[in-house]
Amino acid sequence: QLRVSTMADTAAHAPAPAAAAADPLPPSSASSDGGQGEGREGAEGEGEFGYIKTAAHNYVSRNATIHGPQNVELRGKTIIERGVNIYGDEGSKIRIGRYCAIGEGVALTPASYVVDGMDDDDNTNDDDGTKKEKEKVVKYLPLIIGSNTCIGCNTTSQAAAIGSSVIIGNDCTIGNRCIIKDCVYIEGGSVLPDDMVVPPFAVVRGCPARLVTDGDVMPESCAVVIPQQRVEEFGDFVRKLGGDGGH
Repeated sequence: QLRVSTMADTAAHAPAPAAAAADPLPPSSASSDGGQGEGREGAEGEGEFGYIKTAAHNYVSRNATIHGPQNVELRGKTIIERGVNIYGDEGSKIRIGRYCAIGEGVALTPASYVVDGMDDDDNTNDDDGTKKEKEKVVKYLPLIIGSNTCIGCNTTSQAAAIGSSVIIGNDCTIGNRCIIKDCVYIEGGSVLPDDMVVPPFAVVRGCPARLVTDGDVMPESCAVVIPQQRVEEFGDFVRKLGGDGGH
């Protein structure tokens, strides 16, 4: 488990203690394009503003926790805000695309399913002769999040896949094994039940969540507009930290 423990408030950017500033992101915690490992790059914007900048220009809050960082890949120019928990310690890969934004308090957990365990041939019966029930084993699936996707504050997700150019509002719950296709908008407070599949360009709302069918859908142009917005928002974010905001 990687814990980067100190985050300065945006209203008062207190410098990080020396011990916390020395905590590096190991090469396995975030990978750049091509799968090559990336480490921590310099001190630009880290102690003063509370983010660790990686070689692929990801900005990870010093108060975010990446569990099992060797299984988590950030593809570049993604922002991870404070209070985020990414659970890569179950052994499944978590891959987050470019120009994503993960809001404060978000929890990302790989999807899971339960299978019967293997029989023990020598101990198939209890002492009274009744057959033992098979033990249940929890398996975890990889989690893939496409590029240019935003996940709002305090959202929890156990999705199997989240596409590109997806906008998820604040305080949403994404159920186990959900699949969200590209260019989807999920309104704040929505609760997606387990195994829900959301088609491209859909709008989702409610608890439990339902597809909006009254003509309120995402325009096809959002496949172009959302990536452009994400590039601009990332540049604005970096410039506020005193970086170059380069693409």
